Amino acid sequence: MLTSFNRFCGIAKLKSVALTPLIFTVKSDNTGTSNDNQFTIPAVNAGGGTYSYTTDDTVSGSGLSGATTITFPSEAGTYVVSITSDDNVPFKPFFFNGGGDRSKMTIISQWGTSVKWDDFENAFHSCGSMQVSATDAPDLTNSTSCKNGFYGCTTLNNYPMTVAAWMFAANTSLWEMFRYTSYAVDFDLQGLDQWDYTKFSTLHGFFLTAKLVTANYDAMLLKIYADGITGITINMGTSTFTDAGAVQTAHIWVAANNTLADGGAA
Repeated sequence: MLTSFNRFCGIAKLKSVALTPLIFTVKSDNTGTSNDNQFTIPAVNAGGGTYSYTTDDTVSGSGLSGATTITFPSEAGTYVVSITSDDNVPFKPFFFNGGGDRSKMTIISQWGTSVKWDDFENAFHSCGSMQVSATDAPDLTNSTSCKNGFYGCTTLNNYPMTVAAWMFAANTSLWEMFRYTSYAVDFDLQGLDQWDYTKFSTLHGFFLTAKLVTANYDAMLLKIYADGITGITINMGTSTFTDAGAVQTAHIWVAANNTLADGGAA
């Protein structure tokens, strides 16, 4: 339990701060490996801890250490599921890796503070029906790989996604993290200018076969330049930048000091 001190009339009082769950929505009758009234949470728990879940259809489970299948008593439909850690041990709540019930995932509405990810690699690989409306951040400070984290999530760009508060561990790989996430519509991925790019070992294929909104890419270039990043691979697909002023200066410097690929000037 997290705590903070609240001083009142000169007396120190200990105030508990409740941890919040990871909240997501599923459509149980979308294509998947479980039945039309079910959803399988593809959790991996290498750290030995356990987790619990609740749903808006009165189903719950606790003391779970790996993948588990929820059966909804109201039959096929759309359901909200919440996950919390039982013991604060880092684990991986989702490891779709291009399989399982990936098409049943529709919305992540809250990342929560209860779940600490020990790995984000291939977490939502090919979840082609999923959007992220959450404005908070996942705790990724125990994960050194976000490789293919949202690879093939082709509907992510249907809704602006906020990543400003995301915190990463040192030496984290973002290899192909957002590859194949946008086609006809540019991806409005907000907050890339708030990331600490000194934490990343590579952005190889980061936005390959995808395209950021130009303002997002401009902000990202300015932050990479400000962070003084050199010697890494950065692939931004067909994203275009503003070829003037501070952004132009940043792009020239980033390209000269890294292996940069993008869609050129807007």
